[in-house]
Amino acid sequence: MRLCSATLAFGLLLTTIGCTQHDVNRARQESRDTGQELKTEAKDAGRELKEDSKDAAYKTGKAAHKLAEETKEAAKTVGTKLNEASKDMKRGWEDAKRDGK
Repeated sequence: MRLCSATLAFGLLLTTIGCTQHDVNRARQESRDTGQELKTEAKDAGRELKEDSKDAAYKTGKAAHKLAEETKEAAKTVGTKLNEASKDMKRGWEDAKRDGK
């Protein structure tokens, strides 16, 4: 009787350990799968963010270039006007110098 009870208890113990180990393995696999999915989603989100930032940087670069060209043209115009004003000033100076003598 003791031997039968011990055998039955040992069998139950092995069954319990086997089922518990199976549950642990399944939980580990589910954790791994979930981790892989999260990793893939994070990579996709990172890639999308990178592409969006490249697009934004490209547009910003184009706008900056356009602004630089407009500024260059404005500076050129101002330079021309200053040049003309300085020539007028010089003529006025020379006229005043000549009239003063």
